[in-house]
Amino acid sequence: MPTVLRQDGFRVMIPTHDHPPAHVHCYRGDALVVVILPTQNSDAMIREIGRATKPRDLSDAVRIVNENRSHLWNEWNKLYGQS
Repeated sequence: MPTVLRQDGFRVMIPTHDHPPAHVHCYRGDALVVVILPTQNSDAMIREIGRATKPRDLSDAVRIVNENRSHLWNEWNKLYGQS
């Protein structure tokens, strides 16, 4: 699973053999937040939360994904084609 972004202590990764909807795995320490990539009509949404995740991890992960939407979509499309 390649790391496609590092920001604010997060490693943002895209699994190489995964499934729609387009999403990223955000790790900070023991925290895991899986976030569905934002579209033209919606902001990023949380899909899954790891047990060690704190409320701040959730809001930070969603903010980072929204801030980097173009880059993350480009990385997703490199692996899976246009979605």
